[in-house]
Amino acid sequence: MNGFEIFGYSIDFYDRQKFIGSLTLDEPDRKLMGYAGKKQLAYTGELTKGFKKINVDGVYMTECIPLCGRLK
Repeated sequence: MNGFEIFGYSIDFYDRQKFIGSLTLDEPDRKLMGYAGKKQLAYTGELTKGFKKINVDGVYMTECIPLCGRLK
């Protein structure tokens, strides 16, 4: 597949093309990654932006990005 060790997946949330936060998962929630895999998702809960925790409730545009580490 690829030569990098994957630590997890980040779901980035956007509201009107502005990044509002991300959610880290162990397994991907979609087959297509990055910009090609963008989709709308209704989410109520807590997101992380830097060291801040943000509570959100609504429908957001999301994209899934693999969190890669060092070469295998």
